[in-house]
Amino acid sequence: MADLRITGATRKSRIFVHTTVEEKEALFQLASQAGYPSMSQYVREKSLHGGGDTPTDSSNLQWELVRAVQKVAADVQTIADTITHGRQPDEELLLVAMQIQELAEEALQEVKAGKGAN
Repeated sequence: MADLRITGATRKSRIFVHTTVEEKEALFQLASQAGYPSMSQYVREKSLHGGGDTPTDSSNLQWELVRAVQKVAADVQTIADTITHGRQPDEELLLVAMQIQELAEEALQEVKAGKGAN
């Protein structure tokens, strides 16, 4: 089977699969136990790429990066709230937040392009 993974591609198409409640729960459990971050990824990779037991290294790296960026974003929000005490943040704080966002987006694009997160 040809490798259908397209680096950097955005998924815009959906399919719907009808399951029983029990089947849906079983799929969630299988995906979670195998280390997949979502049932969609589990079903997609199992269906298209055979019976691999764990998510691909690059998809793991992407999800780890996304979770790390989400944590940083939450931390930045906490810091901003603490500094401003509910007031509008100053220009310097906004600039730092934008720089963090740019770095995170660049890192994510590198991971998607297969360059790794260096």
